[in-house]
Amino acid sequence: GLAVKFYSSKEQIQDMLKTAGGHESFGPKITKEVRSREHARWKDALQRAMDLERWGKGDEEKVKPLKAPRFRKVAGIKPEQEGLNLMLKMVEKPNVTTHEEYHDVVCGDASGMVTLHLRPRHFLPCEVGQYIRVQNAYVRMKNG
Repeated sequence: GLAVKFYSSKEQIQDMLKTAGGHESFGPKITKEVRSREHARWKDALQRAMDLERWGKGDEEKVKPLKAPRFRKVAGIKPEQEGLNLMLKMVEKPNVTTHEEYHDVVCGDASGMVTLHLRPRHFLPCEVGQYIRVQNAYVRMKNG
């Protein structure tokens, strides 16, 4: 789905990219020592219950780390492109007086401007001049 977050300065964006790489980071709920002790107890109980050594050890699957998103410029957008990650500055905010489900929000960066078709919950917290992070967007051409 679409992920949107708002920033009031470029420094906040740079801090976010340095610390989390575009992904929210969460700390573990238990310490490493407690986790290893619990794992050892679980492994011992499982070993005694099922005697897994006679079956041999299987290959351990490696967990792939999340890739940091690559943010692109508006000038590099192509028709029918999917999975776009953009850092934009809000230029024009629509008035939400009608009960439409989607509204057109004008945003841009140094290379150009683009119109985003967003639900009010995605753009209402943001004001004109603030930065908006758009992830996993796709291009839909409207009127050429």
